[in-house]
Amino acid sequence: MPLNRCLSPHVPLAVYELCTAGGQGFIRRTLQREGSPEVHETHRWPIPRAYEMWAAVLSGMAR
Repeated sequence: MPLNRCLSPHVPLAVYELCTAGGQGFIRRTLQREGSPEVHETHRWPIPRAYEMWAAVLSGMAR
């Protein structure tokens, strides 16, 4: 039987980035969707707080 369709639901790929500049940092999430990517950014924090939030993202503790 040929497989000509996807049997699992399509889940967009999410890419997370820690961005820093000018003493501030934020986290950017890009969802790779059909068409154009969807980009979301957190508000800006002082860099030490941005690193704390980044660690939370990497450990699965961020909400």
